[in-house]
Amino acid sequence: MARSTPSIHTRSTITFGVPESKNSYFIEANWTQEIAPKLTANAQIARQGYKGTQIHGFHNGGLSYNVYKLGLAYDLGSGWTLGGYVKDTTPRASSIRSKAGTGARDAWSPSFPKSF
Repeated sequence: MARSTPSIHTRSTITFGVPESKNSYFIEANWTQEIAPKLTANAQIARQGYKGTQIHGFHNGGLSYNVYKLGLAYDLGSGWTLGGYVKDTTPRASSIRSKAGTGARDAWSPSFPKSF
């Protein structure tokens, strides 16, 4: 059965160290679907939107970005899972990525978690 989990986070005056960013937001939608026995696909689309203008006139909206993520997870049994995902972000300009700290573009990440 497919699961979808929308969520909205953060409404503060300083969002992730960005000053004068009141009413900035992070919204995401997640999807998970078992596609074969023990194999699950997952996806995420998200938006970090910054609002406000800093004291020197810099508009925070230029720091906004989107996140796209696709992954697979395989249940190995006994609480172990083997998985991985690919992820990309889309800032308006490449220099914004380092200023906003949005992380790596075109990233691949393996995982091997254990549930207790």
